[in-house]
Amino acid sequence: MTAGGKRLVELFRRAMPAYEALWYDASHDKCRMTTEQHAAACAVVHEFEKATACNSALDPEMGGPGSLRDALIAECERPVTPDGVAA
Repeated sequence: MTAGGKRLVELFRRAMPAYEALWYDASHDKCRMTTEQHAAACAVVHEFEKATACNSALDPEMGGPGSLRDALIAECERPVTPDGVAA
């Protein structure tokens, strides 16, 4: 995998939980995040979206065969060797 691909996977790993937390707070009456946590989550999601030039790769409804989201999930699920390389 290229350095750019590794960076994208790392950004995706950080952005998914941030996206899910933002979605939860937006869809429920009581927020779980503080203002500072919300700002940090927005920054992580924005960094990923900027890197991919795509704002739908985090949305579960935009997945499917051949999608960027599914490719990144598959890469995140690959076993990693002790030296940090995906097997």
